[in-house]
Amino acid sequence: MRIKKHAKFNKIIAMTQVVILTTFALIFGGCAERASQETLDSDEIYLYYVSEDSSSIAPFAYRAPQVDEDGLEESVYYQKLILKWIDALSGVPEDIHYKSPIENGTGVQTVTYLAGQATLDFNSAYLSTAPQTEILNRAAIVKTLMQIEGVEGIVFTVEGMPLTDSKQVPVGVMTADTFVSNPGAEINSYETTKVLVYFADEEGNMLIGRTENVGYISNISMERLVVDRVIAGPLNDKAYPTVSPTLKVLNVTTKDGICYVNLDNSFLTKTLKVSDEAVIYSFVNSLTELPNVSKVQFMIDSETEVTFGDHIYLSEPFERNLEIISTTQ
Repeated sequence: MRIKKHAKFNKIIAMTQVVILTTFALIFGGCAERASQETLDSDEIYLYYVSEDSSSIAPFAYRAPQVDEDGLEESVYYQKLILKWIDALSGVPEDIHYKSPIENGTGVQTVTYLAGQATLDFNSAYLSTAPQTEILNRAAIVKTLMQIEGVEGIVFTVEGMPLTDSKQVPVGVMTADTFVSNPGAEINSYETTKVLVYFADEEGNMLIGRTENVGYISNISMERLVVDRVIAGPLNDKAYPTVSPTLKVLNVTTKDGICYVNLDNSFLTKTLKVSDEAVIYSFVNSLTELPNVSKVQFMIDSETEVTFGDHIYLSEPFERNLEIISTTQ
């Protein structure tokens, strides 16, 4: 359950207190008891902690913190509420085999909130975390905070600078779906794989294929992994991005060979000198490299009756286009 503000806020808080499962012993002061995946309840509130060996994360039942909203501006209200959740998440779970994702000197220096997006600025200690542990810590924090109604995306910065991955690619806006493809599924180990992804050539009219080794959480879908890689841009200087790295992915699902890519409406605002076709087929050709995808259906804010650029209609699925792939790479 996600915590709502304004008119529904007090009602939801009351409901939260009623539906807390009696089988959990809720511990105040930041501690909480682990909930098994079999008993995970969509109407519950959970803090996500990382296993002691940094191989997975797990939910722990928790009583949601409250903030008196009277007289507070929206941004201040969310700032105070998020800080309370972070304070709770910094505590120690009852299960000694799990640990907080905010530890070893890592701290959140500031929280800002604007139009649904929360930005957490960490101190420099954040950068000393091992890569596998860092991505699991990040997943635990994001999955925890995304339960707050009104928080639609989360950005991490470190000492005021955008967080980047090991290839110096900005991580950008994250949601719970950034890390898992199946709601309620436990995040497993950090793994690597090779994917063939298409980016723009120097002129921005043709596509260049690049096979990349990428790290990922093991139960993220390959389709989502490919979409994220297209958005993040190439890892070398011989190919060029087709979209802004801040483009937000709402969800990615595949059914009967059609991959449905749901993006926010910033996709319709082009910021790079790339042809409309190159943008579309950077996604389509990359996704159809996967054996289970034959077509790609774009959605913008869950709508398909949308025009991209001057003449590309997104109402029907797109098939692979080999003619746009450059023969001189």
